Amino acid sequence: MFYDPDKQQRPIKWNTANPELTLRRQTFWWMIRIARDFGIINASLEAELDWLRTQRNTVHLQERSAVGKTAFLNQSKRAFDTVTRTIRQTKAWKTAHP
Repeated sequence: MFYDPDKQQRPIKWNTANPELTLRRQTFWWMIRIARDFGIINASLEAELDWLRTQRNTVHLQERSAVGKTAFLNQSKRAFDTVTRTIRQTKAWKTAHP
């Protein structure tokens, strides 16, 4: 695996005794990308997770009052649906790959 999955020029040096330490240092973008590459999530969920990542990264830049309460509620529902789909697809992959 690589820090840069597109160029594949920076390999990750895994701590085999404790791989969670290395995983904690990865970005949300990287985790989404690797999940798609391994078939854990499908392409449409990858796009939704990328949208969620973008929303998270811009949350402090937006004026919520400018968005409006209906749009904000719709965004909240979309985010909830994305998380629910992520859980379902991850569980399905884990069941198929014990």
